[in-house]
Amino acid sequence: MDKQGHQTIGCGVKSCCYNSNQRCTLDRIDVEPTENCNSGKACDESMCASYCCKSGK
Repeated sequence: MDKQGHQTIGCGVKSCCYNSNQRCTLDRIDVEPTENCNSGKACDESMCASYCCKSGK
């Protein structure tokens, strides 16, 4: 099933400039692990690399 262009990303990061009412406004996001990490834990291996602080935009 092709979902390209039909997915939405829920976001609870209130400080992100792309968060609008708990939804990410980007067409796509990049997910990266934290630097020098190989723990296998979701909190270390699945950071949103597209994050932008609201005050920094």
